[in-house]
Amino acid sequence: MNLLMQPQWMIRNTPRPVGRQGLTMIEVVVTVVCLAIAAAIVLPGMSDNSGERLRGAAQILAADLEFAQSQSMSRADDPRLLVIDADSGGYFISARSTPTTPVSDPIAKLPHATRFGSGRAIGTASVRVDSYSLGGDNRLSFGALGQLDQATPATIQLACGARKIVITLDPTTGEITTGPLQ
Repeated sequence: MNLLMQPQWMIRNTPRPVGRQGLTMIEVVVTVVCLAIAAAIVLPGMSDNSGERLRGAAQILAADLEFAQSQSMSRADDPRLLVIDADSGGYFISARSTPTTPVSDPIAKLPHATRFGSGRAIGTASVRVDSYSLGGDNRLSFGALGQLDQATPATIQLACGARKIVITLDPTTGEITTGPLQ
């Protein structure tokens, strides 16, 4: 259809402004800011941060082991245990006299139980206790001098996806070492 045959209302009478062929600087800036916000929301979920989560979980576990060890040394009449609770995805600290009941955390006044991915370990989602060697059971006990209740080193292996990290305790000194990420 040529211009002569088009109805009057279809013919554009106003000429296009000269020079208006691109976007203004404000439009570009708003677009870039929107894309940056979307990337900040989406990209962290797409990246593999299993190493950081494992390191964080290992630090929490090492701190809890040190807590149980120091509590055992100060309460020699009722030493503390670290009990692996694989069903709940974590562990808790209890007194030897009540091994199924977590002791109270002296600061939070809550049961001293750690579940990976929740509470104070919220940043450790997907971390799990992969394996452990605690003298034949799921309990690690400390003596009055901080030593372990077993003659061989205790190991706890944490995993997140395909990555793993091992925490080892010396049976005589109770010294805690964290191995490299695997």
